[in-house]
Amino acid sequence: MNKLLKLTRHSLISFTALPLQLVTWFGIITLLLSIVLGLQTLWQKWRGESVEGLTTVILVQLGVGSILMISLGLISEYLASIYDKIKNSPQYFIAEVLEREKQDISFSEVAVQGKGG
Repeated sequence: MNKLLKLTRHSLISFTALPLQLVTWFGIITLLLSIVLGLQTLWQKWRGESVEGLTTVILVQLGVGSILMISLGLISEYLASIYDKIKNSPQYFIAEVLEREKQDISFSEVAVQGKGG
């Protein structure tokens, strides 16, 4: 069962950015709900039916938490797009650079041996 859960987690994280997008959308929904709750609190304040203190703390926590979730979601989506671009890059460029470096090293060794001898 433990291996099955690890495989499920790996398949969700490795092949899709959906969990990252869900964090962003959950942050947006939370921000909208905190705005609605803030408007409701203002309405109750104008009518004289508001509860002092607790509502303000909850509104601040909801607002800051939702902004943090949106920010983390956007940063993680940016990192996921970079990961996708790197994942799709061909490997032969790296091999070509390594071959060039080997040739440069061998040429520099010949040049050093030629100067000393």
